[in-house]
Amino acid sequence: MTILRFYYDQGITSDGQNGGTLWSAVEVVGSQTVSETDYAKYLGGVFHFDINSPDHCADVLSEIEKVERGESEKAGWTGNAFFTDIYRDRVEVEHQQFVDHPDWPLWSCPLGEFKAALRGWKSFLELPVNMNSEMLVELPNG
Repeated sequence: MTILRFYYDQGITSDGQNGGTLWSAVEVVGSQTVSETDYAKYLGGVFHFDINSPDHCADVLSEIEKVERGESEKAGWTGNAFFTDIYRDRVEVEHQQFVDHPDWPLWSCPLGEFKAALRGWKSFLELPVNMNSEMLVELPNG
């Protein structure tokens, strides 16, 4: 079972001290495997840089439903940092700048897991922006 934790963290100021702007973060709770930590790396990146408002989350969820109903073969977009393609069975994510870099290979996860994570992310973004806001999301298996 994979559990994602969405929260706000405080950035570092120019003089190296805590106290900078709050920024959204994602971690896998209790992660022990590389494949689980990839969820934080890739989903955290896509969500933070490319799907960063509740309205955008709703738009992507609408596109997912079209793919699930068979109205579209796939949905996809080029975001600020990632290429993301949604298919009926999976979501593929590729970093725009590091396409052929071994630390950023093409990554995919089952569509159901991406959809659950995205719903949780949308709910998190609707919370107040402060250090106390947090959302835990349990991803379904497959």
